[in-house]
Amino acid sequence: RMEIKVSTLGLILSIVEFWPYIPCLILTVIAYYCVIKCRIMTRCFRVLICLMLLRTPISAIRRTIVLIERVFFIGEEQLLPYQEVNNATLFFTWYLICFSMVLLCLERLVATFYRPTTSSLINHPVTCTIIVIVVLISSFCPAYWKNSIPTRYVQLGAFIVTSPILILLYRTNSKWRSTKLEKSLATKCAFVENMHGIRTVLPFLGMINFCSLATLLLVEYQMYTSRYALGYDMTILNNYYGLLIAWECLWSPLLILHNFYRVRRNGTILGRQCAHRDTDAERLAHFDSLRVTWERAERGTRSNPEIFTVETSF
Repeated sequence: RMEIKVSTLGLILSIVEFWPYIPCLILTVIAYYCVIKCRIMTRCFRVLICLMLLRTPISAIRRTIVLIERVFFIGEEQLLPYQEVNNATLFFTWYLICFSMVLLCLERLVATFYRPTTSSLINHPVTCTIIVIVVLISSFCPAYWKNSIPTRYVQLGAFIVTSPILILLYRTNSKWRSTKLEKSLATKCAFVENMHGIRTVLPFLGMINFCSLATLLLVEYQMYTSRYALGYDMTILNNYYGLLIAWECLWSPLLILHNFYRVRRNGTILGRQCAHRDTDAERLAHFDSLRVTWERAERGTRSNPEIFTVETSF
């Protein structure tokens, strides 16, 4: 438990912070449905995206509890119950995001450079189950048991590891157009699929990294403040932090949905183009066959004109 002093301004900002969580939950459900139904990406990719989106409902529930506590325990000096559990849940969501983000980058690396040999492995249900168990245990243990790993170090490490990997993957997959068509058509198709996956997740991970760095700066500023050292809750900073979480939870499913819509739209356009190309090819083949038929008929007329002679005697 922590002694927290809550002001009326903090209560108002908490209510303002709570409202984005309502559309967040709706958008997250839609995003889950789109990710699960999407067959373009690998199964491991979809599982890791779902794990990262799990932060939205957890954060919404956690901040709702904080808001209820502020409504019912507002005053000069009040005790907000379950504060340790609240903090541990916060750490759990951050560990979940960081570990899933690192594994997602590794999955994209495998899909880019070792796709022919590991395609069945990254799409196998057993592999996905192992990944889910490992991520959940790795996030739960340090969050609820002694908190041995500082969260800020995990966030910085995830940012440092994933940023160059994402840049490398984007540059590597963006060169698929320059590959020769006769070299490998399957390689081109694999590069296109990987590029769709990177474009889907790149804005999402960039926004998460931005919010992580902003949160770290806010926490560091709060740690080096004398009021925080005395156990006094700085209402404004606490609500800024809550608004930052609400912003992240609102934009996470939006970015995922937007990029999945772009991938699906590009696939629809490509399918129409292929259909038009097939139709044009059929028309050209039909006209070629007609031309050959007329040429043969013309040759036959020149060689045997008697076959077209009609007797007109009555």
